[in-house]
This record gives sequence, structure tokens and C-alpha cells, in this order.
Amino acid sequence: MFMMYKEKNTFYVGLEKDPAGVSPDNVWRWGSSIPRFSPMCTLTVHFTNGKTKATKTSSMEKSIDSWFDVNGQLCLEKFSSDINKLCEDINKTKKD
Repeated sequence: MFMMYKEKNTFYVGLEKDPAGVSPDNVWRWGSSIPRFSPMCTLTVHFTNGKTKATKTSSMEKSIDSWFDVNGQLCLEKFSSDINKLCEDINKTKKD
């Protein structure tokens, strides 16, 4: 059975399995928002620890044209770099 749902500003929800298979899955939720008539995009990641249910959030605001070239193609290297920065920020706060 496939189920589709929509949550405001959320474009991806993923489960990170516990390597030992004992603890509940961690949840990564990614979202974005772009105000009307604005080039600024806010990317947000929410991490929920499956075991403790503690939530960590990190976000960045950037002009959307910084991820695209003059032909309108996504520059994957630039976009991936920013995604990795958000993940590193979450992982850094996970250890604190």
C-alpha cells in the first residue's frame, strides 16, 4: 500500500535505521520555503532521534539563484555543499 501526504513546506522525510536494529529509527525531515516575490529560499532540516525523541533543527537562507546556472540548470555541487553543511550542523549538535 502506498500513501502520499503533504505537510506544509516539507519535501522529504527519511528514516535512518539503527545499525543494530534495536532502537527506533531516526527521522530526517527536509523542508523549504520561498516568500512570494522574493529570491531568498530557506532550507530547513529537522532531525528527530528515534530513541530519545529529541529534535534538532538547522536552517539556512540563501538566494535561490546561487544554486542554478544561467541556463536554469541546478548546480549540484553548490546545492550538495549547502545540504552537507546543514547535515554537519545537525551531527555536531547531536553530539552535544
